[in-house]
Amino acid sequence: IKTGIVEIITDPDAAEIYVDGVKAEKLSNTSLELVEGKHLIALYLQKTNYNHSFVVDVKDGQQETIKIALRGNLEVETYTQKPSQTPAILDVYIDSRHVGKSPLSLTDIVAGTHNLKVITEGVAKERQIEIRPASPLLVRYKIIREPAPVNKKDEKGVDDVTF
Repeated sequence: IKTGIVEIITDPDAAEIYVDGVKAEKLSNTSLELVEGKHLIALYLQKTNYNHSFVVDVKDGQQETIKIALRGNLEVETYTQKPSQTPAILDVYIDSRHVGKSPLSLTDIVAGTHNLKVITEGVAKERQIEIRPASPLLVRYKIIREPAPVNKKDEKGVDDVTF
């Protein structure tokens, strides 16, 4: 039988490996001996539910190293209806972990599905985002400040924040 070696290096490591639809016994950052010919390799990150597939053409007696970064970029920013207003600053959380304040540019986020939560002036907004390698994601929040109904006893009013 003619075989070759395929070394699969990923960042992050510990991706599950599937060869032609069959789960390999090893996780990424390993070498696999495969029969000569084309094979569909699928990598799966269980924590973020991310799949990445590619085809490898194995040649008899050859060794090939494949390096794949399973990380992506995210930018979070705000804007307002009126140019005279200062954009709000958001506290940004990914998967319940505070990662900074907007405007924010993050690199090195593990590919896959994440929970993005932003908070400004006591108002929170949550959504699912999908991070993909080599495809940066920009999330823009439009902040709308509207006067709250004026209480008859207090004529000052307060701004409500929505987005």
